[in-house]
Amino acid sequence: MAMWAVQVGRIIIIKSRRPAFTTVKECTLKVDIRIVSSDSITLGAHMQTLAFFKNFPSLPKSEDKVINLEEGAEVLQVLLRFMHNAREPDLGQIPFPQLFSVAKAAEKYLVYSAMERCKIQMECACFYLI
Repeated sequence: MAMWAVQVGRIIIIKSRRPAFTTVKECTLKVDIRIVSSDSITLGAHMQTLAFFKNFPSLPKSEDKVINLEEGAEVLQVLLRFMHNAREPDLGQIPFPQLFSVAKAAEKYLVYSAMERCKIQMECACFYLI
């Protein structure tokens, strides 16, 4: 089966004939749930981690264990990075429209660390526009 990998920052996207999974390099937890983004990219996640975030959709009871979300993969990758016990992403490298989308998703799913970091980065970006 053809397979290739691309490293985007510290997140690795593995493409194959099966749905793509993204993982945080430092994470040692087993991927046990899949998140499908609005642009049809499948992201690997952990039910144990997602359970901490109260506004996250209910975890599926079926064996399939797939959650479909309305955010794009780039936004979800940044958000998932905040949900790990790992170094936070450098939001200064993210274009403002994507940063705004990450902030909206962080508010929606109550990922408090991402909410605060997005707020600070957006305030800095606005300051430089003045």
